[in-house]
Amino acid sequence: MMKEDIRDIKGIISIFDWGSFFFLLAIILFSVLLGYFIYRRLKKRRLTSRITAEKEVIERPFDEVALEELEALDPFLYFERMMFKEYYLLTTAIVRRFLAKNYIVDTFDKTSLEIITAVETKERNYEKVRMLDNYFQGCDLVKFAKYKPSLAEMRENRDESLRMVKELSREKGAMQGAGG
Repeated sequence: MMKEDIRDIKGIISIFDWGSFFFLLAIILFSVLLGYFIYRRLKKRRLTSRITAEKEVIERPFDEVALEELEALDPFLYFERMMFKEYYLLTTAIVRRFLAKNYIVDTFDKTSLEIITAVETKERNYEKVRMLDNYFQGCDLVKFAKYKPSLAEMRENRDESLRMVKELSREKGAMQGAGG
């Protein structure tokens, strides 16, 4: 009966070895540092390639971009779908971006009156400012007073937008040519 209660002694599971511990710690530290340097090198390479790609892209004049965007808008499609407000929102957004770059004024989240006031400080030709004011008043009627324009009025708005971009950018180009 006694012999059955006696069991063999279990073997040693493990012995803590400081040498092995430091060796594994050194391998892990080396791996982390190597990964960090590879990451930095790849990030730097991506950044330099992005910078060179941006330099290669030739920036087009903002008045040409605005003219192309306005010419691409077809008033008939918006009139056919009865999307008057959307059409006028698009045309004024294009004109606002043009004015922001042409006169270096902030047009984001500004009312038409605030934009006219900002442009008035930069533009010395009163007729151009008055033309811009009349343009924004006409667009605001459709956008906020729910006026439903005819197809002819929508085409006239696009033509007026194109004419305004051409006239205002011509003056800016003449000022740049005279100044530098």
